[in-house]
Amino acid sequence: MTIAALYIAWSGYIHNSIIIVVFGVGIAVNSLTVALIAIRQRLNKEHDEIVMKFWSSSYRRSVTTEHPGLGMRTLIIVLVTLVPFLLTILVLLPVNYQSMQQKRTLG
Repeated sequence: MTIAALYIAWSGYIHNSIIIVVFGVGIAVNSLTVALIAIRQRLNKEHDEIVMKFWSSSYRRSVTTEHPGLGMRTLIIVLVTLVPFLLTILVLLPVNYQSMQQKRTLG
């Protein structure tokens, strides 16, 4: 996954598309983070017990009753994380499009 994402970023760099580069690097960093956490857990011999518990409806119900605001806080974290990223893309998209149009008329 990381190699494919870096390939996407490289092809965006070749085609002068900052949007594709940002997407590719973002996906690569995310997949590397997940892979490194998984490797660290395996080296520390951590088991998948907690992950397997989430398949149980009784465990999910107990988490919901013990932490009633967990879902809302998770939503806030996701929005606070993704909105700036999406706004950056929305700002860069017209700039990138205009620069590509200028290169086509000059070249």
